Amino acid sequence: MSGYIGTQPVPQATQTRDSFTATSNQTSFATSGYTPNFLDVFLNGVKLAAADYTASNGSDVVLATGATTGDILEVVAYTNFDTANVTGAANFTVTGAFTSQGIDDNATSTAITIDSSENVGIGTSSAARKLEIAGNNNAGAKANYIRITDTDTTATAGNQQGGIEFFSNDVTPGIAASIEVLYAGSGGGGELIFNTNVNSQGTLTEAVRIDESGNVGIGESNPTAKIHATTTTSGLISAGAARQGSVIKLHHEAHWEAGYNSTPTDFLGALEFSSSDDSGSGLAGAGVRAAIRATVQDAYNNVGLTFETGGTRTERMRIDATGAVTMPAQPAFSAINNTAAQTNLAINTYHTIVFGGEIFDQGSDFASNTFTAPVTGRYQFNLQIRLYQIDAAASYYQAYITTSNRNYEAALITPLFTSDPTYMTLSSSFLVDMDAADTAFVQFFQAGGSVQTDLQQACSTFSGYLVA
Repeated sequence: MSGYIGTQPVPQATQTRDSFTATSNQTSFATSGYTPNFLDVFLNGVKLAAADYTASNGSDVVLATGATTGDILEVVAYTNFDTANVTGAANFTVTGAFTSQGIDDNATSTAITIDSSENVGIGTSSAARKLEIAGNNNAGAKANYIRITDTDTTATAGNQQGGIEFFSNDVTPGIAASIEVLYAGSGGGGELIFNTNVNSQGTLTEAVRIDESGNVGIGESNPTAKIHATTTTSGLISAGAARQGSVIKLHHEAHWEAGYNSTPTDFLGALEFSSSDDSGSGLAGAGVRAAIRATVQDAYNNVGLTFETGGTRTERMRIDATGAVTMPAQPAFSAINNTAAQTNLAINTYHTIVFGGEIFDQGSDFASNTFTAPVTGRYQFNLQIRLYQIDAAASYYQAYITTSNRNYEAALITPLFTSDPTYMTLSSSFLVDMDAADTAFVQFFQAGGSVQTDLQQACSTFSGYLVA
């Protein structure tokens, strides 16, 4: 036993007392209730030690030794209490186990909860991280948003408006990275900056910036395009020194198995160029208008590049793994006079050579003996004509490639022979300039002599393709 019961009155809001007059050898006393470990027991005014009684069920107090008739047993039970606002300079210290009941919102809900793991929940009583903010964002309520306010009313461009720092205590404590917002200038918005550090003792270096216009700079503090990457090495590069510029890498984790057969839709990565405008003729709607793809060729990761354009993204050029370049849409044709021979051609008359057969016509630009340029550019034309029954008495034979801009003389021959040759071949090639919708065809002319010369069937060709 230790201590004596006090005689001063106590606030009934914090204590309740039960008093009993014991009978002979009485050990159990039924109280009005208590919280285990939050009570004191007095026998005849003397405070009993914890070993002298048992009080565990919230109701009964059981003495270790029976009381004597007439003994007075008093049980003082302590209850929880609330405090009003507490002010003062002294520290407020809590000893023993302490559970935060949360901070309410002056209504009926808990606004902030700090759990035993020191996780802070705002709007939630079960925070899963050091700080968790919960709220219903229906209809744009922004109920779980965080706002960082800069109260500076005279800020100039480049001033920090707010930020988050990531601090490391590993080996050499310091700031490992940060995110901050810089003021963009008078009347302007903000620029979002991501800073990194090679080690926590180094200096933070800007890695990525998103400016007020939405331009993204990677290693570039003044981006002038939607993505603007800059290497950090500056100054003159000496002879023989190696320097590498900015690189964008698109990586694929797939592993193709042996026997894999590629399809046109298999690719490692791509750049797509899209538009929301669907007003153009022949377009299927808003979407991708052009693309560059790294296309898989086989199971051994041999990859080529394909270039696609148009509303349906049709392949226009391919560079395969060997470096070979194909352009399936590049204007190109080859025609032959295999449908009928042109015989006994009239003299002193320009004849259009009939190329009735197409060996190929990539782009469908050749028809009725005539090539029509689909685009403005430089075109290479090649011509070969075989004549039959040449007249040695003719003054000359002449062949032209006739275009909308000018005529190109393919051949001019004076047949100074002692007798009429049976065959003669005329051939030539030209690099010509053509505008879109310009035409090109071949003409033949015989000056003087007799009407006897033929264009031998299936022995003359006219070909061409877009060079640049």
